[in-house]
Amino acid sequence: MTPALGRTYGPYLVTSALGRGGMGETYVGERTGPGGFTQRVCLKRLRADAGDASWVRMFQTEARLVAMLAHPNVVSLVDFGAEKDEWWMALALVEGVDLRAMLTSAQHAGERLPIELVVLVAIEIAKGLAHAHSRRLPDGAPAHIVHRDLSPGNVMVSTDGAVLLTDFGIAKVAHGERTRTGVIKGKADYMSPEHASGEVLDGRADLFSLGVVLFELLTGTRPFLGATDIAKTLSAIRGKRARIEQLAPETPGALVAIVDRLLEPTRERRYDDARALLDDLGRFHVRPSLVFALGERAMRAMQERGTPEPERTRTDVPTTRPR
Repeated sequence: MTPALGRTYGPYLVTSALGRGGMGETYVGERTGPGGFTQRVCLKRLRADAGDASWVRMFQTEARLVAMLAHPNVVSLVDFGAEKDEWWMALALVEGVDLRAMLTSAQHAGERLPIELVVLVAIEIAKGLAHAHSRRLPDGAPAHIVHRDLSPGNVMVSTDGAVLLTDFGIAKVAHGERTRTGVIKGKADYMSPEHASGEVLDGRADLFSLGVVLFELLTGTRPFLGATDIAKTLSAIRGKRARIEQLAPETPGALVAIVDRLLEPTRERRYDDARALLDDLGRFHVRPSLVFALGERAMRAMQERGTPEPERTRTDVPTTRPR
């Protein structure tokens, strides 16, 4: 990932590497100006080996989508451009770690995240989803934005305790569609049954993915296990999964019921939208000071992380339909 170091993209000088994802590489970029002005951003560059025109279209779509979003629980877009056919975008730089790193930190300590922190994370993610799902196009029509790739690696937690959605790289506006015939983009472990089956998606697909994330935060494992991606997606479609009551019996029944509803194989049995989910989560008393406890855990994960433990790269998953 070092070739970009020292290069400039627009007004941003690449100063250090951050990571590599499904179609992009991320760096710390720095812009300077008069009077000692300095701005640091997360500079995301389309990978050099992304020669397929569809990757460029996805990257452009991500920029357009994120530009539509302005919310405390979504990483914001700062700038977008191209340098000699190299596409890049500048995003707000979050001083923190992703939720995957926090999970890893807790596991290394032989513990799980406290239930009250899981509820806080759930509320903040739901707020971000509610904002994205409710966006409208310039003509006033619903945009129908669906993230389609919600997972611990795509949720940032800052050292101030802020929770932010990121990586809308495979999100869609006005209903998702297949990237190419018979192939679905996403991570099998977090994919909703309708997504795996190649159906038209709405915001309830993201709610299912959130259910998987919450299940993992509460139990330390994922609900749908299998030796292959197809086995996992078939388990999700058929509703065959582990139970929170068995893996984390200390979880309050009301929270178990919320996660169970999010993981319903049939989307009509889930929450209608993220706002309805927030109503149920609002029944839990979340102390304002918990954001500091969450931030402290993010700081601890940053300090413990030598070489980041990457989440499995997003892959193409064959369309799977129940038999």
